[in-house]
Amino acid sequence: MLSPAVYILGFVMCSVVLNVYSVGFFLPQIVKAFGLTYTQTGLLSAVPFIAGSVGILWMARRSDAKGERRWHTAIPLFLAAIGLVIAALAQNLEVKFLAFSLVAFGAYGCVSAFWTLPSTFLTGAAMASGIAVINSIGALGGFAGPWLMGIVKDATGSFSGGLLCLAIVDVLAVAAVFALPSMRHASEDAWGSGTKRVR
Repeated sequence: MLSPAVYILGFVMCSVVLNVYSVGFFLPQIVKAFGLTYTQTGLLSAVPFIAGSVGILWMARRSDAKGERRWHTAIPLFLAAIGLVIAALAQNLEVKFLAFSLVAFGAYGCVSAFWTLPSTFLTGAAMASGIAVINSIGALGGFAGPWLMGIVKDATGSFSGGLLCLAIVDVLAVAAVFALPSMRHASEDAWGSGTKRVR
């Protein structure tokens, strides 16, 4: 509970959940605005999540093969941020769909590598409680994301502002992932019982 890295990772997970819930809730409305039928909207709205499935499987396999976790968390998150910016600015349905597919690929793709990070500085009971804290902070994104998107949509009449806000949070989350190495020299005494040095 006293480890700063737990709260950093909680913020990163919150960013991931912001992406997943916000896009999941509002993608059908964004698609329907192009004049598609309800059937077309439902079918097309599934496409980005196919990309997300590819992302989570491919990035997990690649991360295991390389034995590397930090970059395999940060790069997909950065790709999600790029996708959000493109989706916010694009006026073409096809471009928006490619952008949202990139968002889903990145947001889901980072998850496997992300959940290996707590074990780099937590052990035993501390790891169980640390993961619980990380997951609890992350779950706040399930409320904050749709709320933020709705507020911005009501204020501006467009989803673009909300998407750009999510992109900014993703960039901050990427920076947070790279903030973790600065703690690698912290001693076990500094972290408290049940912790070890970040690798």
